[in-house]
Amino acid sequence: MSNWNLSNLLTDLIGTRANPKGEVRTEIWASDLGGVMLDRFLDMKGVPYSDPATGKNLMTFFLGEQIETGLKDILEKIGIAYTDNERKLYQEKDYLPVVAKPDLIVEVESWEVIRANINKMAEEASKLEPKYQEREMTKIRAYFEVIKKFRERFPEGLKKTIFEIKSANTRSFKMKKTEGPQLSHQLQILTYLKAYNLSEGHIIYVSKEYGDMQEFVVKADNVELNRVWEEDVAKISRYIKEDTRPPLIFSESDWRFKYSKYFTMLYKNLYKEKK
Repeated sequence: MSNWNLSNLLTDLIGTRANPKGEVRTEIWASDLGGVMLDRFLDMKGVPYSDPATGKNLMTFFLGEQIETGLKDILEKIGIAYTDNERKLYQEKDYLPVVAKPDLIVEVESWEVIRANINKMAEEASKLEPKYQEREMTKIRAYFEVIKKFRERFPEGLKKTIFEIKSANTRSFKMKKTEGPQLSHQLQILTYLKAYNLSEGHIIYVSKEYGDMQEFVVKADNVELNRVWEEDVAKISRYIKEDTRPPLIFSESDWRFKYSKYFTMLYKNLYKEKK
């Protein structure tokens, strides 16, 4: 029997999550805003990908999902945040609706509720075997200290705020320090603010390599961001409604084209060969 590697099996299993083509739809995904218009049009028309994702491609996204899940679990466990399982559709004018499904909604109306949640965790821990009980109680006492500190700083609780969590590689993470949050991510969270009628949302970038975090605030009343949002939604709505294919607009310096699921079909021959 030949040798086998678990890593190969995992890669292939993750690869089963890849879709071979887009989904025919008349709803815009908030995560697509700011993306390449032609790619989005083909995707919404259900055109098969010339370069579908592989398990290796998806591994990065899989790791990012685990980071996001871990952070959400911590906050949800003690009742500081929750996930809205029902997606919302936000629509302006005669544009196509945009799907809004944020990663996390933070809201603390009363710290007493949070204390009660932690007390319940302590009760459950007291039922464990002694060798596990002390470990859990140490963690719970630390929770109480953290909550005490935030309660002193924000006695009235934490206002309802939407959060979007993004993992980033080292290069991308460093760029955020000087360039700020990615435009597409700002447009994405602006959609959520519109759908939930909130004034402020936050984008958190987590470094995959080092675990560092950067947090940026997005305001719903940002005039320029709203202008870009409406222009984007109006344009893709028009293309889809009129069934008109967007023009192929290409710039060799734009990194997005290299990761397109339609790379071979649209862009491969446009890249100049490097001598």
